[in-house]
Amino acid sequence: MNTPESTLFNAVPVVSELNRVAGFDPLRFLKKTANGHELDLRYKKLWFRLKYPAGRTRLTPLRITDQLAIIEAKVFFDKDDADPASSYIATMTQENAPAGLYIQAAEHDALDMALTNAGFGVQFAPMPKADTPYAEPITPVMRSEPAPAPQAAAEQVRTEPAAVRADIEPVVVQQPEQEVVHHAEKAVPDTAPVEVSAEQPAEAVVEPAVETELPFVYDEPSAASYTKDMDVDTICIAVGLSPMSQLARMGGCQMVDDPKRGGVVPVVDQYGATSIPGVFCAGDVSGIEEASSAMIEGRIAGLAAACRSGYLTQEQLEEEFKTQYASLDQLRQGMFAPKNKGRTDMNQTDEGYALSSNLLAHGYVSDEEMAAFPSAKVYEVGIHPVIECTQNIPCNPCQEACKVGCIKVGSNITSLPVVDKQAKCIGCGMCVANCPGQAIFLVEQDEQWAQITLPYEFLPLPEKGTQGTALDRSGKPVCQAEVVSVRAAKALDHTALLTMRVPKEYAATARFIRV
Repeated sequence: MNTPESTLFNAVPVVSELNRVAGFDPLRFLKKTANGHELDLRYKKLWFRLKYPAGRTRLTPLRITDQLAIIEAKVFFDKDDADPASSYIATMTQENAPAGLYIQAAEHDALDMALTNAGFGVQFAPMPKADTPYAEPITPVMRSEPAPAPQAAAEQVRTEPAAVRADIEPVVVQQPEQEVVHHAEKAVPDTAPVEVSAEQPAEAVVEPAVETELPFVYDEPSAASYTKDMDVDTICIAVGLSPMSQLARMGGCQMVDDPKRGGVVPVVDQYGATSIPGVFCAGDVSGIEEASSAMIEGRIAGLAAACRSGYLTQEQLEEEFKTQYASLDQLRQGMFAPKNKGRTDMNQTDEGYALSSNLLAHGYVSDEEMAAFPSAKVYEVGIHPVIECTQNIPCNPCQEACKVGCIKVGSNITSLPVVDKQAKCIGCGMCVANCPGQAIFLVEQDEQWAQITLPYEFLPLPEKGTQGTALDRSGKPVCQAEVVSVRAAKALDHTALLTMRVPKEYAATARFIRV
């Protein structure tokens, strides 16, 4: 007997009912992989078409070159739906694609994951512990046995599917339209129609046929039409986030499309309770925020679940909730708070400083704008931190890193950090290394020169005495610079701190060095 690791499908009865089609048992088509048991795309498509005859899938090329394909797949439960039930973007290069068919491979991966996210295969993901065997061996071969009576079929065990009625004339049920969006606006049909028994459809089982994959036709443009060559020093890659809320939707939770929370998310109350009694959602699954907020939401949901299970009284829950929510509410303050998403009328910080218009337009704060922030000013005497933090975000590592009290954020975590001129900076550089926004510098001046300590995250690290060019916040050269020292220690979380020497008049503008 085949005994694969436990999956949601066989471990949670309600999950096995999701997208159920009478007479079609997906367990029979599972294949064993290195990561567990999975369904081939052909069976996911077949399953989808049986469950949603009026549904459709859409493949859209986002970018195609002679070496790269980026394809987006969307799944619609009804051809008239405006919003997809799920979507996925897949990327494939010619080098990594089987037989070099990178466009077809990207289409396959995109549609496979989109159908999985829609509930046609995600149920078979392995559980953490593999201790629940299947009651039925997994085999892709359909058996021909007499079909059970309708009443018997209703009592039938899930792992024992009905068989095909050989004595029934089949009728043809047209598959839903597969919509393909591409540059030439040509549509290519998908696979052949599926034949399903007309009599007793509740017990009919589709005999799987070998599917012939037809490549989608693109008028593939040249790489030159999509690419632009430019010389750069460094490429920084950022990613967007969207809630992975498919399990909540598959479980029947009420969902809402809320752009401020990142997309389609479950409706939850203040405790994280969904519309399904006993089901709680917390963190990014119920709305994208930062990690600290997600952890607090998880604590609140855990407290509510404990109360529901009888481990806490309602009074205890409410008392604990007040404490946790106070911390959560503090994190949700400032210009990037959930309540402020989408606002276009914000023009100053909580402290009354003008927001940088140059930052949004060009990606950096101008010298004139930076001069308005007191903590960013360069002082004449001794080594001291210069803080170029201009936005009210929930962040205070600089305050925690400074052991002599030079930097203070205060009780409100979204307040801008300030420099205490009465405290004696020892030049340890911990604030520079711990700032996630790389917005803190150490500056020390004499009558002729200024030494500026900054985070340096390039390899190889330059040596002491190396000559280079100092750059301003926009990346433009401003003057010659010399490397005075380079520090990289465990105490600094291995963030290299480079100190460069520049003429005194550039102390407030030189912010990086190119060697």
